[in-house]
Amino acid sequence: MDADGRDVENGIEISSVEQDAEEAILEEMACATRLLGVGLPIVQANILSPSGISKIQKVPALLRQNPNFASFCSPEMMSFGPMHHHRQNGDLQLGQQFKYLWAFRYITQFTCSRGRQVEDSKRFLYETVTQHIQLLRDMFSEDVTKGYNDKELAQILFVDGCALLYFMKNVDDSELVMLKFDQLWCIWKDIILLENQLPAKLLYLLIGDSPVRYKNIGDLKKAGIQVKVSQTDEWKWLDISFTSNLFRGHLMLPRIVINDLTRYLYHNLIAYEMCPDFRHGFEFYSFFSLMDSFIDDAEDVKELREAGVLENSLGNDEEVAKFFNELGHVLLNKDLNYNNKYAEIKWQIQKHCVNKWKTWWAQLYNTYFNTPWSYITFFAVVFALVLAFLQTFYTLNPTK
Repeated sequence: MDADGRDVENGIEISSVEQDAEEAILEEMACATRLLGVGLPIVQANILSPSGISKIQKVPALLRQNPNFASFCSPEMMSFGPMHHHRQNGDLQLGQQFKYLWAFRYITQFTCSRGRQVEDSKRFLYETVTQHIQLLRDMFSEDVTKGYNDKELAQILFVDGCALLYFMKNVDDSELVMLKFDQLWCIWKDIILLENQLPAKLLYLLIGDSPVRYKNIGDLKKAGIQVKVSQTDEWKWLDISFTSNLFRGHLMLPRIVINDLTRYLYHNLIAYEMCPDFRHGFEFYSFFSLMDSFIDDAEDVKELREAGVLENSLGNDEEVAKFFNELGHVLLNKDLNYNNKYAEIKWQIQKHCVNKWKTWWAQLYNTYFNTPWSYITFFAVVFALVLAFLQTFYTLNPTK
């Protein structure tokens, strides 16, 4: 052990990955030091013994030595993450100013969708990052973050993550991101750089959807949420609502038909919505993303069919589940592109599911009151207990 508590042998730092293989390598290196009579510098063991864990790291020095190659690896306008953060007051100062403004706007939008105060939202998101800072730090190679303490790293990831989410959501509107075409082009190039990556975990934490507390319709039912078909006269993709009362929740969804023809229709509606030449609210994309999160298997399809939400003309619930699951694999970054209405519904459902009182009552109801006879039995028991209490009371306190 060294002074910092690290497990070190013969100058080589040992990581916890692939321990057996590393011990063999360390033994071999020990033999080398004895044979050659030299001391070896501390190196990362995972360089010697590659693992299946990928981390955000620097471009190899061998490649950076080539000036032409290196020119493709450094940000020109904006840094994300800790690697080029030191340049924020230098040649990346303009990009840093954009990030501050975008981060503020993201927090403001988050506030509106969650019904919070701006300061509360900022505190909630920042504390979410600080609570996971060791996990996030471990997603970078050690040499990338060693110059930053936890507070400094959390501040970098918080601002950069919020800014990136705002950019991704509003990139199609040049007025919202306030960029000229040449600036937009530079930032797109900067975002894809190896040394400018942010952990996907960070983005999911800042979205506010991690961890997701429910998985499918079965989970919603266990949490006391009843799914019903919307009863409006006009059919709309956004005809969706959720209400949560003292004991139960009600999720209203528009009726949707699944047959051989509509499968083609839905695929092409999504394709049309993804075309970049017009402004849109991702209604189709968001609806099918939400439905994919509700449907895992034929049992979920059955629940939705019996609720009147799904009309299955394929004749097989397994086929419908397969349709939604396969479509779900195509919808990349589903959580980042939700229409605001769907994002709010998802947040409300999650808020209901994490309420222990409501889920406890739902479990009680599903266990003891799931049939009409259970109600009769319950009230009969209550009536018997009341009679027994009154009989005891008048026995102990006879009327004169």
